[in-house]
Amino acid sequence: MDNVLKQCVEIALLPTAWQRHEAAAGKVKLNAHTSWKWAKPEKRKELEDRCRDDPSKLDEQGRHKGGAGNKKAGKHVKRMGEVNGPWFEEQETEIVRKILSERTNRSRVGSRGVRNWMRDLVRRATNLTADNVERAKRFTASRGWYTLFARRHGFVFRKKTNCRPKSILALLGPVVRFAIALKNMRAAHPGNDNLVHGKFGEEESFNMDQVPLAFIEGSHRGTIARKGDISVAVKELGSGLSKRQGSLNLIIRPRGRQPWPGLILRGSKNSTRKARAEEMEKFTWRTLPDGQKVRRHIFVVHQPKAWVDTDTAVACVEGQLFPFVVEEEIDEFLGLFDNLSSQRADRFKDALADRGGKCVFGPAGATHIWQPVDRHCGARYHVMLADRYDRWEVSEEARLHYEMGTTPSAARRRELMVDWVEDVYEQLERERIEKEALGQETIFSSAFKKTPCMISMTGTSDVDKLMDPEGVMEAIKQSGDPFFRDHKITSFQELVVCAEGKCEHITRQWITLTEQEETLDGEKFKSRCGSLEAADTPIARLVMNLLKSGYRWAGSSLIQFLGCGLDSLMVHLAAV
Repeated sequence: MDNVLKQCVEIALLPTAWQRHEAAAGKVKLNAHTSWKWAKPEKRKELEDRCRDDPSKLDEQGRHKGGAGNKKAGKHVKRMGEVNGPWFEEQETEIVRKILSERTNRSRVGSRGVRNWMRDLVRRATNLTADNVERAKRFTASRGWYTLFARRHGFVFRKKTNCRPKSILALLGPVVRFAIALKNMRAAHPGNDNLVHGKFGEEESFNMDQVPLAFIEGSHRGTIARKGDISVAVKELGSGLSKRQGSLNLIIRPRGRQPWPGLILRGSKNSTRKARAEEMEKFTWRTLPDGQKVRRHIFVVHQPKAWVDTDTAVACVEGQLFPFVVEEEIDEFLGLFDNLSSQRADRFKDALADRGGKCVFGPAGATHIWQPVDRHCGARYHVMLADRYDRWEVSEEARLHYEMGTTPSAARRRELMVDWVEDVYEQLERERIEKEALGQETIFSSAFKKTPCMISMTGTSDVDKLMDPEGVMEAIKQSGDPFFRDHKITSFQELVVCAEGKCEHITRQWITLTEQEETLDGEKFKSRCGSLEAADTPIARLVMNLLKSGYRWAGSSLIQFLGCGLDSLMVHLAAV
């Protein structure tokens, strides 16, 4: 008690009122500004009035509780549509029963189907109130309505499977080195007209990748189910149709007309030669009503397991890319490929070199970061093919298969997949033509510009500021690495410049070694460290001590060490 009185006396003897409030507030862990505000006569009267109007604000001793026990602002606030409840409650109850019935049969339910059901129920309803009659006339079952409907009844969108993404930090080094190498390659091939990208501009740069295709694409999009459901099953026409039936070989470029898509179907070239020849004739040519045949906008090839072996990879570039560059009058072009063994084969590289193509291979295991096809282009094909399967699923042909418990034959599935892929390509081309005419970004130009594949010859132009590889900047923000903080990395372009050692920052050129990065170039790193330990120079001992302390140098120093060995490293560090 004496101690409390002593503290009170000390506070009372302070010279100014603000100092007294600040000291008293510190004793009870209260903000000094709050204490100062409460002591004002008008604020004190306001608090007393609140206490009289709302006794719940008082504690057992009759004192104001302040913020204790109050709900946080914005918490548990009723959202729009939850205050007065739904307009058409009976119809929504019927929709809930229908969804649960469909899910009992493992049928896939999408938001579009739910909206169509609700719209039809409201239009046919006869027992509406006077207010709802007018509402029904303008009710469209919009996406906003579906969002509130799903929230009210506990529905969420679930997928059958889920994939865990790889660590971005573990792949950051190879991706940056790939961007630097591509920049230097473009600088070594300057063009007469293009001062940004040199000889390999937006119309001369191509990316090729494969996308696995299933006949039942719609099942991969999931279904509406109750929140918390453990088992999510979807009824299909037959087992195995949601697995890979073929591979879609896409070759895209940033601007201009796109090459035809390639479809690699499961099957042998020589199986039942006559039937296969008739099928390929149908996949190659389309017969018009007047009997005239026109070339279809798709290239089809068969492979026993629908894999891209060397023969298939060569056949795809010969059927998709080479005729295209001839039509577009492109003498030299750049091909960006992943590290698929068939694309690394000498026969594949020689085939491109003979047609004026220069191959560049991106870092392995990081295609989701640097490859344009993986930047929404392949996913867009999946979504649009799923939409075409959904349309076919409600056709008379599909209904008969469901009733009879049969599945479409393999030949019929191949025919449908060819039609759907060609239709998607033509729709994307119409969208591209319309957007390019208006000067807008297309899905292809955006995919290239956001990846390092369209880095300029200098790495510092305006187009380089658009580079935003998926997940890279978020990983940098969460890493807490001092290299990124010291260099003030705010974009992928700045990361490339700093990693190459061409920035003007005073900070040293090393970053901490994370657990994920220890696996990068592991065997080569160990062999180089052996030569580093054997060297008896002050610089070598310094670098080895840094490594043992958990540091490594970044950018050009590490590239010199891993690529050229110890002697090149010593020369480089001496110059630095």
